[in-house]
Amino acid sequence: MSETNTALTNQWNDFLLRQVDPYATAKYEILLDWLGNIAGRSALVVGSGSGELAALMAGKGAKVTAIDISEEYVELTRKTAQRFQVPMETAVAKLEDFHPGKKYDIVAATDVIEHIEDDQAAVQQLKELLSEEGTLVITVPALPALFGYHDEVLGHFRRYTASSLRALISGGFEISRLRYYGLFLIPVALLISRILRRPYPVKAAGNQKSALGAIIRSVFSWEKIMSPPLGTSLLLTARPRR
Repeated sequence: MSETNTALTNQWNDFLLRQVDPYATAKYEILLDWLGNIAGRSALVVGSGSGELAALMAGKGAKVTAIDISEEYVELTRKTAQRFQVPMETAVAKLEDFHPGKKYDIVAATDVIEHIEDDQAAVQQLKELLSEEGTLVITVPALPALFGYHDEVLGHFRRYTASSLRALISGGFEISRLRYYGLFLIPVALLISRILRRPYPVKAAGNQKSALGAIIRSVFSWEKIMSPPLGTSLLLTARPRR
C-alpha cells in the first residue's frame, strides 16, 4: 500500500484502498452470498477497478472476464488476480465499446453506473451482455442528500434511492434483491464528505490492529445479516425481464 496515501482522494486511491477497506469486503461477501454457487458460470465484471470482486468470484469457480477503462486499472486487477492466485481474462474497454460476441451468466457492475451520465443506456448495455437466464449485479452510492466531496473527486453524476434505482432497473429486469448497506456510515458521509468536504480516512479504518478497525468490521458483520432501512450504498441483483 506504499503507492497510496491514507485517505481517499481520487479514483486510483479508491481502488488501492479497497485492499484494506472492510466496507468493500463485507459488501462483496453479501453479493457472493446472494449469487450462491457460481462454479463454472461465466461472469463479466464491468469496471473491475482493484479487482477484489472479480478475484473473489474466480475463487468461487466462476469463469471471470474483467474489464475497465484504462490499462492502469486493468493491470491492478491482474495483480489482484495474481495475489489471489486465480485465473482471469482481462480487457481494457469502456462498457459501451465492449462487444465480446458472447453473453454471460453473471454481469456485475459495482459502483459503476453512477460514473456514467446516461445511466439508462448503461443499464441497457449491461442487459445486452447478459444471458436470458443470467443475473445482473449492481451496487451504487445511496442517498442524494449525501452527495459531496467524495462523489465529486470520484466523478459521480448522482447518488440513488431504492426507488430511483428500482425505477431505473425495472424496465428491463425483474429485481430479485434490493437493499441498503452502510447505515452507520450515513453520519460519517454527511459530516466528512458533505459538510467538511474532506476525504475519508479509509486506510485508518481498515487497520487490522486498530480499535476503530475492529469496531467497523463488527458493524459490517452485523450488516451482512441484517438489512438496514437506509445506508450509504444500494445493492441489487436482477434477472432480464422477458
